[in-house]
Amino acid sequence: MKRSSAGAAALAFGGIFSPRRASAKLVGNAPASKFIYSWQESLLNLDPHVAAHIPPYSFKLNMYGELYRYQDSPPKLVPWIAESHEASPDSQRWTFRLKKGLRFHDGNEITAEDVRFSAERVLEMGKDVASNFRPMMKKDAVKVIDKYTCQFSLDKPIGYFLTLVPLLSIVNSKLVRQNEKSGDYGAAWLANNEAGSGAYKLKSWDPATGFTAEQWPGWMYGWRGKHFKEIEVNTIVEIASRVAGLMKGDIHATDPYLPPDQIDKLKKNPNTQVITVETLRTFFIRLNMIRPPTSNVHFRRALSYAFPYKEFIEKAMLDNVVRSKGGPIPNNMWGWPKDLKMYDTDMEKAKQELALAKKELSPEEFSRPLTIKAIKGATATKIAALYLQSQAEELGLKMNVQEETYPVLLAATRDPKTTHDIWIHWMSSYYLDPDNWIGKMYSKQYHGSQFGSTFYYNEKVEQLLEKGRIASDRETRQRVYEEACRLIVPEAPDLWISNDKANGAFTSDVRGWHFCDVGMGQEFYPMWRE
Repeated sequence: MKRSSAGAAALAFGGIFSPRRASAKLVGNAPASKFIYSWQESLLNLDPHVAAHIPPYSFKLNMYGELYRYQDSPPKLVPWIAESHEASPDSQRWTFRLKKGLRFHDGNEITAEDVRFSAERVLEMGKDVASNFRPMMKKDAVKVIDKYTCQFSLDKPIGYFLTLVPLLSIVNSKLVRQNEKSGDYGAAWLANNEAGSGAYKLKSWDPATGFTAEQWPGWMYGWRGKHFKEIEVNTIVEIASRVAGLMKGDIHATDPYLPPDQIDKLKKNPNTQVITVETLRTFFIRLNMIRPPTSNVHFRRALSYAFPYKEFIEKAMLDNVVRSKGGPIPNNMWGWPKDLKMYDTDMEKAKQELALAKKELSPEEFSRPLTIKAIKGATATKIAALYLQSQAEELGLKMNVQEETYPVLLAATRDPKTTHDIWIHWMSSYYLDPDNWIGKMYSKQYHGSQFGSTFYYNEKVEQLLEKGRIASDRETRQRVYEEACRLIVPEAPDLWISNDKANGAFTSDVRGWHFCDVGMGQEFYPMWRE
């Protein structure tokens, strides 16, 4: 059996960023014991088993626990509720031993039954989180061996299964069952409440404004040293309002992906600080693979050659991002071939590809006006949309740019009939494996989710991605993903533009930011204000 045991508790909070060690003046009117964090997107549901994108991590990481959790940058797996795990030689059975004496916020002890129930609940509810587990396990996949031991039996070998485990928040099964209605697994109740074991306990919540939480005395790592007694996460859609609030001290932090001009403004302000770190987050423009004209490969290649990558990165983003080299896989993640041929701006090649597309499409299909959807409040997506629109006009194409909130954009990706012509977003690291990017974005099993919103399908690629999931040795998986990249890039389902840098934006009195690619540094326990 392959075995891993728990490290020291101190490991969990290593790699903390603590800039400006010199004495700092407390910024704003809130007491130093309170931390106010503002995000552009409203949190519409508190259920940890529903949403799988980045904003809900502000709730999950602080209110819930997992068997293992990602920590640091670059991220590494740390035992959390589990103390150790074992994997069978074929990577099909995974056994976890839990730490004894850990409790939920209501005092119930965390047991193997809570793990089993949480896994069953995720799979039966079938929301975004389930898309990570349904391809490999059924609802009865987890068995309770004893009070503190459970075993996951997968439908097939999955060598990287441990990297997925942090996606499974462990809920209080007794409390959730008490609030079930008509077999809904407590979904209606948990949408507005919490049943976790995290460092903070929910105090109040309003979907229009955000939530507040307070220290939970029973937290497993205790409260020695400096920590926030209360946290508040609220919604401010307008970037200018978030930046102004940060400079005045009305809020103490905001999302780490502000536009470059706003980052520069915060760097120059004495009341604020910006901490820059490299990330695994990729930025791309997605093209509809099933509706003309973007269903035509030559049309997609034309757009890929038309986009002004260098100008966007240098002028619009002020070099706060770097050009994508690995296409479907981030630059600093293994799996992509180093000789991968990416698209560069070349309007002559764009015109040649467009001429080929015109021959293969009907006049109505070729000339249909397209809509580019950008995320409201995410400036980079709007700028990229306008760049693409401008270049398309040079080619004689008509494109409109519309902004929508991310939840609205996300809902449209569920159905081939409503999924977007073209839309722009990021792919963050939800688990640390090439499959997080190439496996999710280009596999049929993710159609109907935000990841498979292009509805891309290539039988050969599908076979390769499945082989990559099953293989347990790195060398085999490297070859598989390299071959898949070489097949995907010529088909141009996306415009792979850049890899991001994160710019943590805080008031100058904030200390202890603990950045991790998974969750984007939204774990607040290690932080404090001077």
